[in-house]
Amino acid sequence: MQRLAKRFSMLTLGVVALIPGCKQDDFRCGDDSECKIETIQGFCEFNSYCSFPAADCESERRYGAQAGDGLAGVCVPVGDAGSTTDVSTAGSTSSTTEPDPPASSSTTGQGGTDDTTGSNTTSGTTEEATSSSSGGSESTTGTPVDMWTDDFERPDSPDLGNGWVERSPGTFALAQGRVVFEGQPMAYQDSVFYRPFDEALLDLEVSIEFTHVGPFDFSTPQLHTRIQEDSLVPDEQSINAYIVYLSQPDRIDISRVEGDTFARNESEPIDPPLPKGVTYRLSLRVTGTDPVELVGRVENLVGGVWTPIQTVTLTDEDPTRIVQAGSFGASGSNNVTFEYDNFAVVADPM
Repeated sequence: MQRLAKRFSMLTLGVVALIPGCKQDDFRCGDDSECKIETIQGFCEFNSYCSFPAADCESERRYGAQAGDGLAGVCVPVGDAGSTTDVSTAGSTSSTTEPDPPASSSTTGQGGTDDTTGSNTTSGTTEEATSSSSGGSESTTGTPVDMWTDDFERPDSPDLGNGWVERSPGTFALAQGRVVFEGQPMAYQDSVFYRPFDEALLDLEVSIEFTHVGPFDFSTPQLHTRIQEDSLVPDEQSINAYIVYLSQPDRIDISRVEGDTFARNESEPIDPPLPKGVTYRLSLRVTGTDPVELVGRVENLVGGVWTPIQTVTLTDEDPTRIVQAGSFGASGSNNVTFEYDNFAVVADPM
């Protein structure tokens, strides 16, 4: 894991997503204020195209979906990176702004197949800014947030290392830079691995990549947030947390778990069901206390772009909702048949 010293203000994790139907006209900006997607502040480059934070680029900027001249999705060269509020020398500009992206909850499932990844595309998505373990940048607006990632690129080991806590040591191990299941079948409460409680967060967005290498039955890849320390009772299958998981290859769920009970649950179908052998990304954003708002998403990689397949939301107003900061991590259930990679967390994502 690399703890990033730089800071981000961002809505979600991902690379610049090319919005279907939004590339009809190149967009030229006049200043930085015109390069904003929801809460993500971008930059108006000297060529009058918008770029957005992208830590996997050497310049830490990547052109947005409506950049012209073949630059959409391309890293801004280091020597070219820079923004201006006076782009009169950079060519003509448009007085319009980039269109608002569609709401993330409007995703409708997979609509096609990407030849390079073998994964399915979606019929609707949003443009997003990015960060990865390679670095970050300072946002020009909004409240800065911390981000860190763990790419698990460490020597093979029966321990996950890097500060991870396993409730049942030996359940997961490191192999070829991935987290693999090594233990006996067990309940998800027992197999959870999480960050130390002195790293507890209240509002956050977490994500993890997973690849199924066997049948989906009883696997349920999942992310946990706001894990309450006092709920991890020894010798009991108990946990209090918010989780997102795939209950089946054709369904994504968000739940508030109390002990061994699903106290609240929302579910959305995935059509067609996810095939195995493909890498997906699961994410969960949790914000607020009254109410607690949750957004879960499963995505696939299409042409280098993380593209939403399905989104599920939950608004928790119950008296027993979790309003305290907690730990966060991942888990699996029974016969785990998937591998994990590239865990990431953003604090205070709103």
